[in-house]
Amino acid sequence: MYRTILFVVLFSTLLVAQKNDFYKELDRITNMNYFDAASISIVVTDLDNDTVIFSKDAKKLMHPASNMKVITSAAALIFLGPDYLFKTMMLPDGAIRNGVFTGKVYILGGLDPDFTQKDYATFIEWFKEKGVSSINAEFIADTTNQDSLLWGNGWMWDDDPFFDFPYMTSLVCNDNGFTLYYEPGEIGMPVNYSLNYNSPQFSIINNSVTVAEDTSDLSFRRNLFSKTDNRFRIEGLHSIDEKPDSIKLSLKVPDINALELFAQELRNNGISVQASYSRGICKSGKTDTVLFTRKLADVLPNLNKESDNLSAEMLLRVMGKELDGNKPFAKSGIKSLDKLAELVGISPDNLRMVDGSGVSHYNLVTADFLSRIVTYLYQKRPDLYPVFFNSLPVSGVDGTLEKRMLSGAANKSIFAKTGTLSGVSTLSGYAKTTTGTNISFSIFIQNFVGKTSIARYYQDKICELICKYL
Repeated sequence: MYRTILFVVLFSTLLVAQKNDFYKELDRITNMNYFDAASISIVVTDLDNDTVIFSKDAKKLMHPASNMKVITSAAALIFLGPDYLFKTMMLPDGAIRNGVFTGKVYILGGLDPDFTQKDYATFIEWFKEKGVSSINAEFIADTTNQDSLLWGNGWMWDDDPFFDFPYMTSLVCNDNGFTLYYEPGEIGMPVNYSLNYNSPQFSIINNSVTVAEDTSDLSFRRNLFSKTDNRFRIEGLHSIDEKPDSIKLSLKVPDINALELFAQELRNNGISVQASYSRGICKSGKTDTVLFTRKLADVLPNLNKESDNLSAEMLLRVMGKELDGNKPFAKSGIKSLDKLAELVGISPDNLRMVDGSGVSHYNLVTADFLSRIVTYLYQKRPDLYPVFFNSLPVSGVDGTLEKRMLSGAANKSIFAKTGTLSGVSTLSGYAKTTTGTNISFSIFIQNFVGKTSIARYYQDKICELICKYL
């Protein structure tokens, strides 16, 4: 009995000493010279005891960057449910004679962010079952499940034409962009390039030059002032010593490109196609409706692990459509984010949320808000928590945390969403400590100049302290 009491006393003393070390080290980090200019906001919560272990400036408004995706994905899980179905529909309107389909083919975009040209297989099977070997039709994209905004509110004009800033449409295909692979050519000649797929909807003008010097200033541009111009220009010098690389680029009018990819897939499956492409609205009374569906739960891993902006923006619009009187608009979707704030005890009047992905610098939220969301899911929604938890990047393993916290107590023990903008770095999620304690946390660092890697370094150090001492 005496030995048992002695062990409990010693163990409790050890835990107190470890927490003291945690506070001491965390205080040392947050008072370093770096934070004379940069701002830091932190909340650390013991989930099992429902106790805030540490808080610093947790209610200061700051930019969340891609931590907005925590808010968007949590709201979608709570208000739509993990089994909500994204629905992309084909409505053929025509006649089939002697194996030839003639008429119109409507594709109704369902805001499915992960739809690819391979998913057209469901629609192609309908033509095969009908014995169609040739199509002569007008392909029409119905994008009424989308507002007229091509980008999110407050997105930066100079982020074009990069893949992380996709143009919006309810008929998504191949992430509304393409990948360009490039490598040095012969000296004095343009770089060599190839594409992951070809489409008449975009073109490449290669004005680059391969040089012997150790210099590279390669750029990829297109006309910023046209809503339809998809002529990309490769310009600048590229050293012969550079290794092969790739870049992902976004497409304007991606819904028309999606129709072209449908035609390509039909041809790849042995059906000849003569088609024109346009936008329109599906007419009622079609005799056949072909449906492709995808669960919300299947969308979240790519959204959070890879920090996919398009996925977050589609979720925002889906919430507008389903929860605000069939209004598939970003502004309507924000109402669900406001509702989530109220659910976890925060007035949305004290926040500013304008997009679903966090690309916009207009967003202003608090680390306290993010902490309350992840804590709420763990404590109040055990039915949803595993789906959300499994969608988060894991330190040293995958997603945007794959190359962070590769050793030490935090390795494979942090499950959190990253966020990065110019002068902004955020990290919110969960930690499993060496003693088995379940922790939630949110760390916002911003208003810094220079490399984001420095802010990430401090975040990783804090995560190490959490896992080691708590």
